[in-house]
Amino acid sequence: MSALGIKEQLALGQPTLLNDTHASGAGTMDFFIPVHTNDESDFSAIFQVVGTLTSLTAALQVSLDGGNTFNDLVASASFLTTSAPVKVVTPVFSGGVIFRVNVTVCTGSQDFYVSVN
Repeated sequence: MSALGIKEQLALGQPTLLNDTHASGAGTMDFFIPVHTNDESDFSAIFQVVGTLTSLTAALQVSLDGGNTFNDLVASASFLTTSAPVKVVTPVFSGGVIFRVNVTVCTGSQDFYVSVN
């Protein structure tokens, strides 16, 4: 899996599959989070990897310059791994930010889901 060229637009409260085909190998999946308008609630995201988890290491990255530069928001040691295929990230910010799941190790056959509230 390499840079897939897919930039998913998430919908609040709707689980979204980030990859079109089962992921295997290193690569990236980009997505946008819609502007969060409910200032009465916490804004968070839950990530889940489903499939044969032989080995997995992935970081959550963010770009504020339109996708030219990505930096770790959640490092790979603390994000999605073989032993921890689910992660809640809070608080999450929205509007004009590109998020990326940067997969550095992925063997097996996996699907990456995310949902934001």
